[in-house]
Amino acid sequence: MHSPSTPDACNDYYLELNDISLEQRRSLHTLLTAILTTSSSTKPNLAKLRDWLGTTLEDEPIAPLEIIAKLGREIVSSHKTGRVTYQLEKIKCGKKGCKCASGALHGPYWYAYRWNGKKVVSEYIGKTLKTAKTEP
Repeated sequence: MHSPSTPDACNDYYLELNDISLEQRRSLHTLLTAILTTSSSTKPNLAKLRDWLGTTLEDEPIAPLEIIAKLGREIVSSHKTGRVTYQLEKIKCGKKGCKCASGALHGPYWYAYRWNGKKVVSEYIGKTLKTAKTEP
């Protein structure tokens, strides 16, 4: 992993943070951002740490997401490209008396899943997945 230059203050902390998992670093970055945006006092060392951590996360290669089927959905097919996971899913709409209530799910439909830095977001694609579709 590329390690951007660390600020002079808290150098030991930066070295230790390089050894924690990617998910832990993402969680810490999210937590620091929340602390800094909700706090009324300025915390320059926390801001430096958050900025440094954000830079290391930008440089980190992100593996495609492993998406687990939501309740009422069935994964038919999955295709991973870069940071996006495309899934062909059959879905349950939840309407009373619908055919899907007895097991005949709707679809299948394509969905794109990606990590936006805070959480996994999904995007409805439709009945067909265009092969020219690329990540943003």
